[in-house]
Amino acid sequence: MEVPLLTMTQDGSVGADARRLAEETFGLIYWTNTKLGDIADLMSDQHPWFLVFQQRLFQCGHDIHLATAGITAKDVSAMRSIRHHYEQSIPSLHNFILPGGVSTATRLQEAAAILMQSRRLFGRLSRLIPVNGHIAEFLDEASSACFCVARVLNYRAGYREIPWNPNAQWPPVETLFQTSNP
Repeated sequence: MEVPLLTMTQDGSVGADARRLAEETFGLIYWTNTKLGDIADLMSDQHPWFLVFQQRLFQCGHDIHLATAGITAKDVSAMRSIRHHYEQSIPSLHNFILPGGVSTATRLQEAAAILMQSRRLFGRLSRLIPVNGHIAEFLDEASSACFCVARVLNYRAGYREIPWNPNAQWPPVETLFQTSNP
């Protein structure tokens, strides 16, 4: 029997930890979708898959909320195909890069980060209760696709990616606020 995780009573059939993790994961997925909603008008004209992506992401939240299995291997495959398609048009990465660039790309980078966190919480949830395993794969692929599309948008805009430098050092404190323009 499928029991809605977020609306059930505290009868002990699903512990408080599972309910809390389900609520937090659902919240992060919804937050991601609000970030995507910010750029939907910019993305949907050039990227027809974008609105379907938002719909399927909402389905992830529904699946978690009601313990259903709407997300399937087909959804995972579609996200993987989107990522692969866009990866072909940008240079491969050899370092981590710092977030930044054009506004739409930074929103996609933020969505990717939120999706990574929702994936981690979903993983913890899956250790407590049976869940739709396709959701974890979908969240992974969705995060990667958001990151990849952000890189493409930056690349097309001429934004130079800034590699992470693990050896970066602070300049002397007295020079922190000096500028070349007074």
